[in-house]
Amino acid sequence: GYSVIYFTAFQLFDILSNGVFEKDSDAIAAHQNIFDCDLLIIDDLGTELSNSFTTSQLFLCVNERILRQKSTIISTNLNLEQIADIYSERTLSRISIIFLPIAIYFDYRNPYIFIFVVSIYSLFSPFVGSVWMIIMMEIINKEERGSYFGKRNFFSSMSVGLYMLLYGYLLDISNQRQGYFLLTLAMAIFSLFTLVLFFYHYVPEIENENEVKLSFKEVLKDKNFMVYLRYVSIWVFTWEFIKPSFEYYRVKILGANPVFLSQVGAITSVLLMTMYMIYGKASDRYGNRRVLEIGAKLTIIYVLCYIFMTPDNYKPTILIIGILEGVAFAAINICFFNLLLEVSKTPADVYIALYVIINGIVALFAGILSGIFATFFSANYIMIFGEKFYLIKIIFIIGLFLRIFSIYQLSKIEVFYKRINYKNVILKSPKYIRDGLGNVIRTRVEKQKNRKE
Repeated sequence: GYSVIYFTAFQLFDILSNGVFEKDSDAIAAHQNIFDCDLLIIDDLGTELSNSFTTSQLFLCVNERILRQKSTIISTNLNLEQIADIYSERTLSRISIIFLPIAIYFDYRNPYIFIFVVSIYSLFSPFVGSVWMIIMMEIINKEERGSYFGKRNFFSSMSVGLYMLLYGYLLDISNQRQGYFLLTLAMAIFSLFTLVLFFYHYVPEIENENEVKLSFKEVLKDKNFMVYLRYVSIWVFTWEFIKPSFEYYRVKILGANPVFLSQVGAITSVLLMTMYMIYGKASDRYGNRRVLEIGAKLTIIYVLCYIFMTPDNYKPTILIIGILEGVAFAAINICFFNLLLEVSKTPADVYIALYVIINGIVALFAGILSGIFATFFSANYIMIFGEKFYLIKIIFIIGLFLRIFSIYQLSKIEVFYKRINYKNVILKSPKYIRDGLGNVIRTRVEKQKNRKE
């Protein structure tokens, strides 16, 4: 049979407290039963005396049971805002992910369940990210941020590559529901694991409590920051506008195999890992804007590949896109936020808050507009010179011009900027790279001589 335990919220936290602070065998056994039972029912969450202990214990309880693949039912009269106030945004944003594998496992087909999960995560996740950025500003020296984020993103890409491979093979199994369940379960477990790590994250003490605080009005008068904000708005709008259509075009219209896409994703991750280390040092030496320009310009070719992708050439084109993605987005991922930190004055919290607000509004508007366009175009096409031109490519063309305009806005941001002397870069590169480039040049010169003869 299955073991089921029912507690009111008050009883639950009383037992958790006894298990932590009391050392007798009964208290320890009762505490352990909470994590071991097959089904735990927590009734009337929010009626207990709330403090930092109950908040952390609720998360640890739910997280541990998820890791052990145990079921938990929670009833409460609190609304979402009250839950966020009491148990913090980071707990709510992570716990919302738990509903995905549950909904898939029990085969709930109500689309509002998934809208709820995505909405909650999207609403609170940016706040966690902005708080983390402020912490990093205090911990990492300005001169070392590029190298630090290069190393950080190296390990991030490693995990993304492994997950991409897992994603492809799980979605290619015959029982797709089982594949989706395993994927979302992995998401839920790792989301909660990051929350555990965040609880133990080092947060520096504020040295000067009398530090002058900036208002939104003062930040809006910062001309250089407003130029950066304009660039970010155009960039984020473009990406959120065209990104869903990329996936729709290659998966739904062209029918690209998930395993093939996951293999390309793994290649992209390897390239990202390599380029992060290179761009991290380059951004410290040549400036964030200079490196960001390289990545942004490469994304123009990235979009052009989608425009010229057809059912006949989509496999090699997707491979080229994967390579471009690794080289271009490594620069963008490192320098995008570093540039924000560079244009922000101290204290930076209002700058980052304004960045998050504008980002969220623009992304929401772009997502809605993208959905309207994609629904209208769908898989419709017209014949041009005997070839199918899918109307969804109009979205790509709009995105292309917006990308070019965003690069123009990027060039107007006034920050440290040093031009790259590519000749010196080659001369200072490792010997095997110089020799390789020399052989390529000599081969081309010899071919030209042979043609003339």
